[in-house]
Amino acid sequence: MRKAPVVAGSPLRSENSQSEILAAVDLGSNSFHMIVGELRDGQLTIIDRSRETVRLAEGLSPTSELTDDTRQRALDCLARFGERLRELRAGRVRVAGTSAMRRIRNDTAFITVAESLLGHRIEVISGIEEARLVYAGVAHSLPPTTGMRLVMDIGGGSTEVILGQAAQPQEMESLRIGCVSMTERFFPGGTITRAGFIDARQAARMELLSVKAVIRDATAAEAIGASGTIRATAEVAEQLGIAAAGITMETVETLITEVLEFDSVNDLSLAGLSERRAQVWPGGLSILVELFDVFRIGELRVSDTALREGLLCDLFHAA
Repeated sequence: MRKAPVVAGSPLRSENSQSEILAAVDLGSNSFHMIVGELRDGQLTIIDRSRETVRLAEGLSPTSELTDDTRQRALDCLARFGERLRELRAGRVRVAGTSAMRRIRNDTAFITVAESLLGHRIEVISGIEEARLVYAGVAHSLPPTTGMRLVMDIGGGSTEVILGQAAQPQEMESLRIGCVSMTERFFPGGTITRAGFIDARQAARMELLSVKAVIRDATAAEAIGASGTIRATAEVAEQLGIAAAGITMETVETLITEVLEFDSVNDLSLAGLSERRAQVWPGGLSILVELFDVFRIGELRVSDTALREGLLCDLFHAA
């Protein structure tokens, strides 16, 4: 029997009638997220969400050591998450660390304190597992289909590209380019230049071309984007009257032109763009525009769900 899809803000149904609190924590390279659901009478309903901009990747040295400020910022966030999980009496909890956490997984002192504050073990997942979870979170929030889907997620330290059919991923790739790392590399000190965009786009294009042969037949698939960079792009485009629904390559090119009117990310101010997103948006846009070009995407649909919902789906289906 087909399980009902996970719809953001709507209950999930299960054969299990036990009442339980389930939670998923996504330790991303730019932001930490937590989502909590209550499983009661076979339904899972979202009861709490938290998000904090930690910028873990930004605080990593070339030798993968965390700065003191970043370490404290991350631990303070995890302490708040842990307190909330205890308040809600969460039963089963899955905590996943992504790109930046993969770089610091050997920092046992940090991991030990982080797990103590959360009250749960941190699982540092691979890029492919990250891609699978992203696809699960996106696919289960949409109506059932038998068609192909191309799902993309631009994170702080990595970009996931997944081609699947219906709810099943078929080809999954995780690339080491993200909005934080690309902004740091090509827009040093937050300085916005045309040359920076040209170089960033070329670097993104080279990475994406390396997996194009694997992600076959993408042009026939429905394109769906998830997470911060893509959601922010859609919001700004709508606020500026550039696009009302999906995003096109022309939309992103227009937004890049708008961004080039500013000298620094500290000055970057557009309707619908938060200050924290502005700090890493140039790098994210550079990846996004090349995703359109390399995979010949006509229009990109924007999803409200991503990896954290995928984590919660896994917990739900295991109930």
